[in-house]
Amino acid sequence: MIIRANGLENLINLLSRTYTDNKPEKMGKSERIRRGGLIIRILDLMLRKMDKKYDRCEGEDRAVYPVSQVRAFCEAKAHMAAIVQVLLVDNPELRKKTMKFIGNYFVSPSIALKETGIVDFLLMCVDDKTGPEALGLLYRIQAVNEDYNKDIDFSRLSSADRELISTNDKIMNSIFLRYFPVPFVKYMTEEPNTEQILKVYLSDSIEEPALIWSKDMRTLLIHTLDTHIAGFRQQLAQFVGNKTPNFRKVANMPTYPELFREVVRYPQIAREIRCAEYYLRLWNVNKGKMENIHQIVFFNNLEKTFAEVTASFPTLDLEDFKTVLRSYTLSYAKYFSTLSCIVSTRRERSRATRCC
Repeated sequence: MIIRANGLENLINLLSRTYTDNKPEKMGKSERIRRGGLIIRILDLMLRKMDKKYDRCEGEDRAVYPVSQVRAFCEAKAHMAAIVQVLLVDNPELRKKTMKFIGNYFVSPSIALKETGIVDFLLMCVDDKTGPEALGLLYRIQAVNEDYNKDIDFSRLSSADRELISTNDKIMNSIFLRYFPVPFVKYMTEEPNTEQILKVYLSDSIEEPALIWSKDMRTLLIHTLDTHIAGFRQQLAQFVGNKTPNFRKVANMPTYPELFREVVRYPQIAREIRCAEYYLRLWNVNKGKMENIHQIVFFNNLEKTFAEVTASFPTLDLEDFKTVLRSYTLSYAKYFSTLSCIVSTRRERSRATRCC
């Protein structure tokens, strides 16, 4: 099979015109989507044939015969970006074909997929149409990425978050960490069933001692990602709409300029008080159903947690804490006396400040 570089270039070039609703030349959106699917199929066939040919080589022949030229071409940064960015197209079938193609050929520790923005794009695809495929691919990418969160400033997280992260390497390295609340990330690292995770993610409201998630929180996540990606979408639209001769080449195509580096903050749970992964308000309500949860985990670092919370909410009502702590008589005297002392001291400082 003869590989012509300019032929592959033309395929990727045509694929790059799929990304926007603007009409380049006379090709409408449906035709671009059809051609995008066809190009993915052609690349799949080429990779399959070339990889089989390479696998048949042995010994010195393998050293002489290079790794599939098609694979090497597709793994180039600009070409990989062109393939991954098809996930931004609002068409479930094309998205599914692209996810399957990427999963078949490019989930490897040696390929810097995360630099293409694929995690952000896949999270935008976690819906009722492409959710199983998107989550499945995210978990496969997770399996080959152990340093995804090396740029996160963990000191900015709450003590409860830091406690969970520091004691669980799966949470610390999770590709979901900057996008979801830490208790939800813990659940995602422990639950092997992607269908169950999708069910939770798409639910309207879940309130459990170890998990709070709602439609509003999901909407916030999607809006945050959409806002982050908006500038890049505009760059793609400008690229596709440019009429300059010979401009629409892969070399000129914009690549994802900036990975999502923030940690999403959810005001829906900002005032919830946690110890480890457990939300105290819901622990109190559900304590009769929680026989399998160890008290030692619940009370671990409770003093630190409460001190941090009262620093932000000095007028916090302690009734929930009292109710919870009274249910554990052995721990009540030790912890509640400490907590009361913290609150009393803070109130005295507040009065002294007002008097001055």
